This record gives sequence, structure tokens and C-alpha cells, in this order.
Amino acid sequence: YNQFWILNLAFILPALVSVIDQQMAISLGEGKLTTLTYSLRLPDGISEILCAGLGTAVFSHFSEWASQNDHHKLQEAIQKVIIFLTLLIIPLSIFIFLYASPIISLLFKRGAFTTAAAQNVSHILQFYCFTVYFNVLATIGVKAISAIGKNNFFLGFALTICTLKILLNFIFIRSLGLKGLVLATIIMLIANCFLVFRFLKNNSIHVFDTSFLRRLSKCFPFTMLFLIILAGVRLMTQDFLPLLQIFIALAVSIAIVFAFLKINPKLYFMK
Repeated sequence: YNQFWILNLAFILPALVSVIDQQMAISLGEGKLTTLTYSLRLPDGISEILCAGLGTAVFSHFSEWASQNDHHKLQEAIQKVIIFLTLLIIPLSIFIFLYASPIISLLFKRGAFTTAAAQNVSHILQFYCFTVYFNVLATIGVKAISAIGKNNFFLGFALTICTLKILLNFIFIRSLGLKGLVLATIIMLIANCFLVFRFLKNNSIHVFDTSFLRRLSKCFPFTMLFLIILAGVRLMTQDFLPLLQIFIALAVSIAIVFAFLKINPKLYFMK
């Protein structure tokens, strides 16, 4: 029963932060809450799908290795998942960042949703799309902490993170407005990841060791190449219809991924 109440309180606190964000958006003026709500739909949807899918897939394995006290296998599994997420989510975030305007126009621009509203939403989306990576990364760390039976960590953790988010909201909202709320969220999620993986390290699960950081750095050339090529495609197709822009970008993205897998399919998962 103690674990039940601890976990429930830990999950209620972030929900309260979301309510506070909404109230702060309202205080910024008419239309700001609507802009925030629309800009969160795509990143939040992607995060929920990935968190649910990966969380379900990895938790049983994490629990098995934790019950055997095999921290080495648990650590290696977390590292492989992080590399997979880096190669999947960073290019996806780059895609959303570059094509935020046509994506929003295609999804929402109809009726009372004007061109100006679409532009406002796309600008916030460009900030918020990078939260997906840190959100899913923290979820994997949280699943590992649950697997090793350290759920007591979450209550103090949730209180710390929520307090930080509220303070950051007040700091950034004055100078950046709605973008300040998103910036506060990004910093909060980075702090979230730091605390989660620091706690794992203190419990003999050294995820971000020197060897792993070298492997993770090998993802950088791929993501930079992806960014450069897709940015070029965006410039060449910016006058096209939104649907055609997205279709061409998706085709190019798939081609880049297939070329990468063909050239070096195992490099990023080897020690």
C-alpha cells in the first residue's frame, strides 16, 4: 500500500504542473492557451506512443535482470535502448522542427484556424518537438528504477522536478512569453534525465560511462547529415503545397535511413 500511495502522488504532481502551465498561458493573453494546446498535441502524442510501447517492451526484461541482480545486463540493455531512441527520435525531431509550418497547416488549418494561428502554433512546436527525446529517455530510466524496486525515489524526485518547473516558468515567462513555458519544460526534462540516471549510477547501474558516451557520439554524424540534407530539401520545396512538402521530406528521410542501415547496420549497437 505504501508503494501505491507513493507512486500515485508522484504521478499526480506532474499533472498539477500541466494545469499551472495552462493557467500561465491564459494569463499571457487571448489565444495563448489555444496556441499552447495545439502545439503540444503532436509531441505529446509521439511521446505517449513511444513511452507506452517501449515501457511495456522493456520493463519485463528490466525486472528479470534486476531480480537476478544482474546490473551489467540491465545497464547494457538501457544503453542499447538509448542509442535506438537517439537514432529514431532526434531525426524525427529535426523533421518536425523543419516542417512544423506545413505539418500544422495540414493538420489544423481550416475554419477559424487562420494562417496567423498556424504560424504561432508552428513556432511553439519548433521549440517543443525536442522534448520528446528527453521525455522518453527519462521514462526508460524510470522503468529501470522501478525494476530495481526503488520506488521511494519518485516522491522526492517529483517534488523537486515540479518545484523546478514552476520556478523556471516564472523566470522565463516574463521575457519569452509562451516560448518561456516551453523552454522551462525542456530544462525540466533535462534535469529529470540527470536526476534519474544519477540515481541509477548511485545504485551501481552506470549507464553514461565513458565507453557508452563514445558509442553515443557516433550517432552525431548521422543526425547532422540528416539535418543538412533535410534542410536543403526544405529550402527547395518551401513553395510547394504542405502535403507535397511533407511527402517529399518523408521519402527523403526514409531513403537516408535505409542508406544508413545498408552502409553500417551494426556500428551503433556494438561496443
